[in-house]
Amino acid sequence: MATQVDELILSQWVLPLMLTVIPLIFTHFNSLFMKRFSRTILLLLATCSVAFTACKKDDEDPTPKTKAELLTAKSWRVSADASTVTSGGTTVSNDDYADYEACEKDNFTKFEVNKVAKFDEGTTSCSGNPQTEIGSWDFNSDQTKLSLMSPDSAPSSTSLDIVELTETTLKLRYTIASGGDTNTKTTTYTAF
Repeated sequence: MATQVDELILSQWVLPLMLTVIPLIFTHFNSLFMKRFSRTILLLLATCSVAFTACKKDDEDPTPKTKAELLTAKSWRVSADASTVTSGGTTVSNDDYADYEACEKDNFTKFEVNKVAKFDEGTTSCSGNPQTEIGSWDFNSDQTKLSLMSPDSAPSSTSLDIVELTETTLKLRYTIASGGDTNTKTTTYTAF
């Protein structure tokens, strides 16, 4: 199949060049053999140009992945974690990721197709923590929230707003409002 670039080169350079060169060939080589040979080449080039321009690139994108496919395709590691507390008109922000211990920064989560979430300690396990713990996950009906039940939250689950979900980034937000105070935690994960 010809690409759009091939079609552009063919239509703007090759065809005009052929139309210029072919008459020169007829002018300089006047023998019967060359006339027949040139006509054959001209016919062959015209046939090829029609074949190249008749093929169109399939411009349709492949079917986009579903949120479940994006979530379960890879493992996810925290790459940013921030919290914002608003109380009495004052807002304080904190980079929680900066406070992570080294043994926490390599932890990751693997979301399985069967709605199982595996929480893994990574290469460096924090003291006393099991290497892998099992929880579960699910989307709400319009897939704007991720319900996550980790071993820490069992038997209840935590509902997190999905701020962003792509092949490389998962950003979740959790907000608690109580007595006029608002605490918002935004965690960004990177796929690997």
